Amino acid sequence: MSSVNISAKFDKDTSLYNGLGSIAEDLIDNPHVLRTAVVTYETSFSKRDFQNGGVETPTIRIVQIEPLSEGDAVEAKALQAKAFKARTGNALQDDLFSTQNDDGDEG
Repeated sequence: MSSVNISAKFDKDTSLYNGLGSIAEDLIDNPHVLRTAVVTYETSFSKRDFQNGGVETPTIRIVQIEPLSEGDAVEAKALQAKAFKARTGNALQDDLFSTQNDDGDEG
């Protein structure tokens, strides 16, 4: 499997497309909660490593991110599970990234 790098930087001209600002307080108050968002991205560039057989690694740039509310997040998770199954042949594990509280216990 190839690797892909991810970058995202929103400046004053593109900040309108960074929907995370609308939930900034929640991100601070509840940092360990898993959230679902719709992400739009493009390939910004790729690097070729000639010393390792010419392996090429693309870097995608997130151009828009919109956090989803609970109902929309449930629908998006269903689409995500369907896409994951189509890509891997495996069912998506709901608890793959269980959240933990500050004591290290599952929460």
